[in-house]
Amino acid sequence: MKADPVIARHVKDLLEKVRFLRTHQTITLARLEKELGTRLAIERAFQLAIQNVLDIAAHILAAEGWNDWDEYRELGPKLAAHGVITPQLGQSLARMAGFRNLLIHEYAVIGTSRMRDYLRHHLDDFDHFAQAVQKYQQPSSRKP
Repeated sequence: MKADPVIARHVKDLLEKVRFLRTHQTITLARLEKELGTRLAIERAFQLAIQNVLDIAAHILAAEGWNDWDEYRELGPKLAAHGVITPQLGQSLARMAGFRNLLIHEYAVIGTSRMRDYLRHHLDDFDHFAQAVQKYQQPSSRKP
């Protein structure tokens, strides 16, 4: 797949959100619970970063003609099945889609400890995804 400006824009936005999230990576649970503005900013940054990932994944699948998916949680495993990302990263993307759904639809029940866990242990998934997408778009990564 050749370089795509839509994907490039989403990757740039994704990495911007991840940089913001990294500035809060060591936030304490007490501070996260106490500071509503900080918590809301982190929630929104996660929502947007995950949406970027899902939009990139859907765009790649559509561009390649791999349109056999119905739900966001299927995007990661589908990309993995086609060799765009690793199976492990595919499963991480499926979990991201679930976390996004919680942020959007079940926001009243999102626990601060879960958000802190994502901050501490899952930001690298975004970086790995961006790297895999950028590599996939390089002409040398195309399959014969």
